[in-house]
Amino acid sequence: MAGDGDHKSFRFLDLPPELRNRIYDAHFNLYVQEGYIHVKKWTPGTEANILAICHQVRNEAAGLYYSTHTFKFYGRNAANGFLGDLTPKNKDQLRSLALEITSWAPLWIIDFCNSLKHLPALREFVICLSNYQYYYGMIYYVTSTGTLTRQARRNNVICGLLRLRGLERFEFKISSIHASESEAPRLDQGKKLEEAIRKAVTQPKPVGYGALRRRWGWLRSSGERSNDEALQQVLLMVQQREAFTHAASAGEEGV
Repeated sequence: MAGDGDHKSFRFLDLPPELRNRIYDAHFNLYVQEGYIHVKKWTPGTEANILAICHQVRNEAAGLYYSTHTFKFYGRNAANGFLGDLTPKNKDQLRSLALEITSWAPLWIIDFCNSLKHLPALREFVICLSNYQYYYGMIYYVTSTGTLTRQARRNNVICGLLRLRGLERFEFKISSIHASESEAPRLDQGKKLEEAIRKAVTQPKPVGYGALRRRWGWLRSSGERSNDEALQQVLLMVQQREAFTHAASAGEEGV
């Protein structure tokens, strides 16, 4: 009979990085339901368990957790609690979010959308509406030609969404709608509303000079790039800002 001394300990961190990433991904998939990681209530420490093992595991796994999954919020407390507990590094990794709206949208949604402007990597945002009657109320804020009306900003959801920029994907998801012949015109109008908002939120995000200074400091302190490469990246961001400012000025003159 073999003694206890014959058993060798297993060190997870001795595994190759590629294999550890596969284990992280398999663990995170346990939290995914219907394509989302659902955030219904938020209290500190309720994120994925594996992130609490040690600092090295957290540093390795957090990027995969926050950058490859869509987090769906249910209500103000869940959304603000989740985003408020994230470190600046984790906020920079978020790419996809969703918000469930179950009733007439309150004013806090505007503030919530304002907070999303500080997530530099955010590229996807989904509004999930369980109350299709509220959705039907929104579709009349777009004309037959697909242009938002002046009254559109009176709607909290539309007003909040129009503050976003730099997204690659936006959509409404509405439950309990049956595509009957009588509702076909409403669905067509809803597509026009979605397209009008998508056109606005996919415009390039302006880069502030504060962000340029932070970017310059980060690039200079990074060992992966030389100062010359850092300067080239900052100059590119300046050019993007100038191009955005010029386009905005041209648009105002056209109006």
